[in-house]
Amino acid sequence: MKRFTKAVEGYIKNNRLFLFITAAFLVAGVCIGAGVCVSVGQAQSGELAGFLTDFSQLTSQQAPQISAIFAGSLANTAELAFFLWLCGLTGLGLFMAPALVGLRGFMVGFTVAALIKNFASVGLLTCAVGILPQMLLVLPCLIVFAVSAMNNASFLHSQACAADKRKRFFAYSLVCSALIVVLLAGVLIESYVSPYLIRWSLSLLK
Repeated sequence: MKRFTKAVEGYIKNNRLFLFITAAFLVAGVCIGAGVCVSVGQAQSGELAGFLTDFSQLTSQQAPQISAIFAGSLANTAELAFFLWLCGLTGLGLFMAPALVGLRGFMVGFTVAALIKNFASVGLLTCAVGILPQMLLVLPCLIVFAVSAMNNASFLHSQACAADKRKRFFAYSLVCSALIVVLLAGVLIESYVSPYLIRWSLSLLK
């Protein structure tokens, strides 16, 4: 446990600039997404909430379409992971990696704000049981992913020799592979747990 704590402290100390930048993009994305939701009309912000309501009504009569939910979540996660990995191979990754995390934050902020705006306390409960669990896993993972990409992008443009850059690339790809496994755990939660919790929470509207 002490080794783990020291490792985390060392990681934060060595990457505090990139961590700060990425976390700032994430927080900004969440705030902007929530602000956009609050500023748009009830009908527009209700499109997402309306979809979730339809989903609840649908699953009250039949089982959730787990395969479709899993396929969509897996595709979105794979696309995001690929672009984050790609960010580590170019200097543009120093800007694009935190921007991608900020975009995900925007989506989370808008979703949470739409649910609360349209469903009040039930929407808050839906966020707590249907969105928060996987986000506690996914968002920190995306921050580490982006920081790894930024580190690798900056190293590739250093004066290091080609052999060191190749070693760093393989190490970077290995870290990304481990992070993808964590993201897949989030996909499983989103596909096999969240639909039932969302169904239950939205059923309280009846």
